[in-house]
Amino acid sequence: MEKLHRFKTEQRLSALHKVAMATNSTMELDRLLYNLLEVTMKTLDSQIGYVLLYDHGQKKFQVRAHLDHSGKSAIRGEFPLLPKSVSTWVLNTRKPVLIRNIEYTPQFTKQSMLGHEQKSLICVPLTLRDEIIGTMSVVNRTDEAVYTSDDMDMLTTIASQASFAIKNAKLHEEQQKVCMNIVNALVSIMDASDSNTRVHSERVSIYSLELAKKINLPPNRIEILERAAILHDIGKIGIDEYLLNKDKRLSQEETYSLRKHPLIGMKILESLDFLRDVSICIGQHHERVDGQGYPFGIPGETLLVESRILAIADAFDAMTSDRPYRRALSRDEAMRELMDNAGKQHDSDLVNHFVELVEGGAFDALISDSDIVSETYRNFA
Repeated sequence: MEKLHRFKTEQRLSALHKVAMATNSTMELDRLLYNLLEVTMKTLDSQIGYVLLYDHGQKKFQVRAHLDHSGKSAIRGEFPLLPKSVSTWVLNTRKPVLIRNIEYTPQFTKQSMLGHEQKSLICVPLTLRDEIIGTMSVVNRTDEAVYTSDDMDMLTTIASQASFAIKNAKLHEEQQKVCMNIVNALVSIMDASDSNTRVHSERVSIYSLELAKKINLPPNRIEILERAAILHDIGKIGIDEYLLNKDKRLSQEETYSLRKHPLIGMKILESLDFLRDVSICIGQHHERVDGQGYPFGIPGETLLVESRILAIADAFDAMTSDRPYRRALSRDEAMRELMDNAGKQHDSDLVNHFVELVEGGAFDALISDSDIVSETYRNFA
């Protein structure tokens, strides 16, 4: 008996350790919930698992994660608080429930609101202090046995451990929505100032993201690059419109004024913590790897890789686009220009990767301004 108790204790601690790893692995809510469900279903030998989050404003359940024993998930959406639903009962009472055999609980429906037949199940509340976040359920053991009180204790402990991480992930998700609204507003300001800037930024985004994927830039850094590419010329709203549209070569003083736009862009974004790395990237996108760029003259080894990618994409689009003072270069001419300046203006390895993309036809769809409305820009606009 003592050995069995010790085995169960070790099993429980191992499962809770895995839950802790799953909940600490990401701040992205859906991924966190799926990681949590995978561990929980394996621990409790379950055919089905799901997490319902409660929308206090709409008084509805949101299905944020649902898995069957094969690891498939297809159910998403909102559901009302049905009177014979087990989840509704748990939400209202804030108590866990163990149903060994649903045949003996006529107060609950056999058919779940998610469409599956329930035989044996456990549903527990997800709570943080006095707030209920939602419910977590496991349904039908894979061996057709019934759940036990030990199983319910285990799921209750898992839910208690997970609730704080879920709440933090929800807050992170809400903050991200606010952040994206701010980015949208900045894009709208930029577009209102100069619609040509929008089209240029759109293409630069596509060039940048394809190059980032080719070198396997991590997802969190790709997100920074994506935002920086869209907003890299935001500082031009502080530049005299006459300079931006001048059809003759700029004087030395005018060039100096125009070169302030990376700094202006940094100042616009520096008060937004979530755009801190984006701000740095924007400030560096006219630097050179030989240290002869502007506004700071930072050499290549200290430049963000996102900035070096953005510099290539920006230069290529600038060269292959008509400007008030000159006609566009051909793609071959622009590529030669990039290669001639590799190791001086641009990162040599990145230039080689970019040229491979161009020669491989990655950007053939970008024929003219009117031919493209990229998904990248749609995500922001």
